[in-house]
Amino acid sequence: MEKQKYIDIFWSNPTGKEKKGAEFRNTWERVAKKLEKEDNVSALFMFPVDYCLYEMLSEQDESLRMPNVMHGYERENPEVINVIDVAAMDWRVIFHRYKEIKAEYKCTVKLTVLMSCHLKEEIEKLLEKEDSKELSEFMEVLTLENLVLAEDIGWINVAKRVLLTLCHEQNRNRIRIEAIEFSPKKLLALQRGDEYWRYQGYATQIPDLIFDKNIRNGMREIQHGIFHYTESVFPYDKHMNNKIQMFIKCSWNDRKRFVCDFKPIVYMPALSKSDVDKIFGKLFPKMPKKKSISKIKKYKYIQNFFECTVAVAFKYYAEMECPGKFIWKGPKGIPEISELLEKRRHEFLNMLMEISIGRNEVKQEYFTEKDFLYDEGLSRKRELFGNKIKPTDNFGKMYKNFKMLMIIQNRQYKENFVSVEKYQKVIADYLIKDTETQKLFGVFMMEHLVEDGMMIETYREKNGFIQQGFVPCENLEVLL
Repeated sequence: MEKQKYIDIFWSNPTGKEKKGAEFRNTWERVAKKLEKEDNVSALFMFPVDYCLYEMLSEQDESLRMPNVMHGYERENPEVINVIDVAAMDWRVIFHRYKEIKAEYKCTVKLTVLMSCHLKEEIEKLLEKEDSKELSEFMEVLTLENLVLAEDIGWINVAKRVLLTLCHEQNRNRIRIEAIEFSPKKLLALQRGDEYWRYQGYATQIPDLIFDKNIRNGMREIQHGIFHYTESVFPYDKHMNNKIQMFIKCSWNDRKRFVCDFKPIVYMPALSKSDVDKIFGKLFPKMPKKKSISKIKKYKYIQNFFECTVAVAFKYYAEMECPGKFIWKGPKGIPEISELLEKRRHEFLNMLMEISIGRNEVKQEYFTEKDFLYDEGLSRKRELFGNKIKPTDNFGKMYKNFKMLMIIQNRQYKENFVSVEKYQKVIADYLIKDTETQKLFGVFMMEHLVEDGMMIETYREKNGFIQQGFVPCENLEVLL
């Protein structure tokens, strides 16, 4: 099927009623026209997947284009941001995402929701446990454009991810390579690895709503692979080599035709705000030294640097088998990233030799034994993960249990931010004893959760540290 045919199916609903699809599309167009009339207001999509969806749909239909759409790498903070959420289901997720955007951009932030299954009065009730002042401000800036059924929200949030996957659409605001087609022989050669690259493949299934509109039926298998970069990039600091983990992920959705997408993945440790300033100044000396750049933004730029590091290293490795194919592209608006992608491996190592990071570490908030218990009815408690002493090697069981853990945390209104360190400890304690296998399976699981919209990567500032982590996203309880 051609891309446009996939899009035509996307503009529908779970029961295939075209009227509902037209309603969704018309709502989107109406919001686009409203934004054209607003002065000094920039639009920012709440989730990266929604920005990716916007790029694809607006290229096919100009009437859906919005003015002043931010890509997330702007040098200056705008006066006002209107955050666009495509389809809202879990309002706690949306509320906390709204606060994260406010913290990162430090300006006036409004929120427009295209499709909601709750009225404002219901939303306020759902969020009654939140800080009253923050909630009042949130409700004041919130605009709901269209009220629909929960099944319509579920359809949109699942189908958009299926649509983007099947059409090989990537987030162009991230470091990426255009899809590459391999022969089976070349792909196998790439997967062999060497002394610096460890490969592990796995398969997942997504609801193939393109061909079966019932969320619980019609599954499509997607192939994935993770390349772990094991070379020491901090030759004089083993402490940091253990803290920063770098991977390349590839995916393809057809066993007969190996058209692969590639992207770098970097897990960063918590860094003190003073270290963030110091490292950012060393790695990006030409960047403006303006106070308007938040600590979270600087932290994300540092992560971008390591994404470039692993991307360039992988290019060197991969082109031994497939010369001329691995041309990395940087995100919009950051020429420094594009310049980094043109550097050689040794240049990164030279730059990193100038970096020193303090040993002060944030006090981590790990899961406790109580977090792994949940009510099974009739006052009986069931334990997630099983015996802690013997980590399971059952990846499917681990995935299911971790997802249930996040659902329980969310329903009980517990802390829903899972730092990289917190997540890695769960993997180490309850999955596989082998350290290298832990890292690979940990990436598998979180990438699967993120790509299905059950979790989303995020950042926070707390107790003088900036942390990378994950929080529940819109499909956490849709894809049960």
